[in-house]
Amino acid sequence: MLNRIVLIAILSVLALGALSAQEDFNAPGQVQVSQLEFLGKTPPLRTLVERPNTNPEKRKAYKANRPQITRNFQNLQALQPRPPKQERTTFDPLRQLAIEKTTNDQVEPFVNYNGIGYSNVVPPDPSVAVGKNHVVQMVNATLIEIYDKEGNVVMNEFSANSLWNSTGFQSAGDPVILYDHDADRWMITEFAPQGANTLLIAISETDDPTGSYYVYDFQTPNFPDYPKFGVWPDAYTVGTNELPSVPVYALERQKMLNGEENPKLIRVTANSLNAAFFPMLLPADWDGDTPPMPGTKPMFLRVRDGNFSDAVQIYTMTIDWDNPNNSSLDDDEVIIEDVDTE
Repeated sequence: MLNRIVLIAILSVLALGALSAQEDFNAPGQVQVSQLEFLGKTPPLRTLVERPNTNPEKRKAYKANRPQITRNFQNLQALQPRPPKQERTTFDPLRQLAIEKTTNDQVEPFVNYNGIGYSNVVPPDPSVAVGKNHVVQMVNATLIEIYDKEGNVVMNEFSANSLWNSTGFQSAGDPVILYDHDADRWMITEFAPQGANTLLIAISETDDPTGSYYVYDFQTPNFPDYPKFGVWPDAYTVGTNELPSVPVYALERQKMLNGEENPKLIRVTANSLNAAFFPMLLPADWDGDTPPMPGTKPMFLRVRDGNFSDAVQIYTMTIDWDNPNNSSLDDDEVIIEDVDTE
């Protein structure tokens, strides 16, 4: 009997410890440091055997089995009226009151062609990236097609599972395709099937999107819905909707470009987003040849649209790869001109 009581006491302590650890993941400002897992380098994409798409019915089942939280009852801070001292008392010089038409010339696209059609998945979540010589498109659950800049098809539409299956994984949707202008590389991302709490990331070995890819994955404490990615000089950045927490991630970009094993990963949980609708932070993405000013920190943005207070919330992430636990996420907000959104 005594042994049984001792065993129950030990299990209770372990359960409380596990609960505390889970709560720590969701604590505002909490920093977790981990690593991405290197799954290997794929054969050239153009040589892979075609694999079937993710079954839309299976994807629907993944969504149905996900624990649901009733909208507006997520234990998040409710919107508060803006304090009187913050009310604008002067005219906003940036407020646009009219649209001036300065020319009759119309801008026409150089090339106009059809992309991938409907993939029988709702929402289709189309994603497109443009490189120096190629255009790559993805749609949900999940098809990829590659074109040149004249609109000619370089690779006919194929399943993203042709890529992931070569490393033993299968995708479940929410695709994102990015082009890293500075490195002249491509990034393909999706989440793995529900229950795995895993994001899949592939980085092209060269500037050729039909070539080989370095494939990584990392696990998240909660399901990483609606993942969005950004390119920054010292990191790839990620924002996800992991209710009840709203985290951002920094991934060790240079090691991923080199195809190295175990790049570092930094996760920071945002403070209260002061909203009860769909909280997540969108990473700013560096496109083009002009880099951010030296020392500029990665940014994450969110528009707060409320009955009494509108604002653009801007978060900046301090990344310390040498001492990752020193990393942080700081928020600010830009008060914008009051508008009638009804």
